[in-house]
Amino acid sequence: WKALEKGFHLGVIASSDHGYGVAYACVYAEENSRESIWQAIWDRRCYGSTTYGLLLDVRSGEHFMGEECTAAEAPEIEVFAQGPVPIRSVEIIGRSQILHTEGSQKEPLKKLSHRFRWTDPDWAEQDAEQWYYVRVILQNDEIAWSSPIWVTPAKAKKDSS
Repeated sequence: WKALEKGFHLGVIASSDHGYGVAYACVYAEENSRESIWQAIWDRRCYGSTTYGLLLDVRSGEHFMGEECTAAEAPEIEVFAQGPVPIRSVEIIGRSQILHTEGSQKEPLKKLSHRFRWTDPDWAEQDAEQWYYVRVILQNDEIAWSSPIWVTPAKAKKDSS
């Protein structure tokens, strides 16, 4: 999140760079073509995973992970995760901290898929662009990270004009 703190807008992928490490760059492309896959990466409609078969879908209304938007009201973050093994926890991260967690090391979710919606309870206090991304941790310690969604409070947009 250090890059996000500095204002960078970047997509997330995972990539192996050693020995038996395994990582995946997962993309939401409109079709299975080279051009469409590159466009999905360019649009930041991607996530990184350390295991095969871990699906992660993060949206806010009509906006998909990787997108930027403006909102007058607190955005609702919609999360769907499905793993090849049971899920331990799903976390929403923003403002360089974990803002919301479902499941934990002591009380894992213990299910193959999990879906929920979350709204930032501190949204009204925010006066600048916010970023939210999701981290999924499986019971076998494999992980996936979504690309962020960037949301600017409508009041901040008015103040800067």
